[in-house]
Amino acid sequence: VEVRKILDLAMFDLKIKQYLNTQSEIEGLKHLHDMNFLRINGQPIKQAMGTWVTKWMYLYTGYIQTYISGQLNEIHEFQHKANHGLDSDPRESKATFMNIMAHIRDVRKKMLTMTSTFAPLRSMVQLLKSHGIILDLGMIGQDLAVDFLERAPMLWDNIVNKTFRVKEEIHPLQNAM
Repeated sequence: VEVRKILDLAMFDLKIKQYLNTQSEIEGLKHLHDMNFLRINGQPIKQAMGTWVTKWMYLYTGYIQTYISGQLNEIHEFQHKANHGLDSDPRESKATFMNIMAHIRDVRKKMLTMTSTFAPLRSMVQLLKSHGIILDLGMIGQDLAVDFLERAPMLWDNIVNKTFRVKEEIHPLQNAM
């Protein structure tokens, strides 16, 4: 059974909120401070602190975005590979037949973990959107990553159905070999 690493979104949410609050506190500071006869320009330090807060916040949000992109790419590659493998003609050769059987095995192994993968990924996207973070997840295949995430459960169900259909079709061949 494949074990997937699940991110603790509550901790990420807490850290992102913390940095957003710090960022708003920094923005609320006055640029100029008068101390007796001195006038202090706080703009450079304010700007430097804002930059550091943004970098730290990006550390968390960037990690989530990289994680989402990685998971979606992995799902897409697996779906593409399985789809292509299941389209092969089992009568072509014994190696092709065995390859199809391997794809059926792989899909069956991923069935439990794959169905529980989509909801956490959607939650991560929602977390980033709730904080006003612009998603830069790139393309997955021909689709934007967010669009692929919305279609992924349907695509997965199609592959599972195709797997069982192909398994039924090759069952007579399996008994003959």
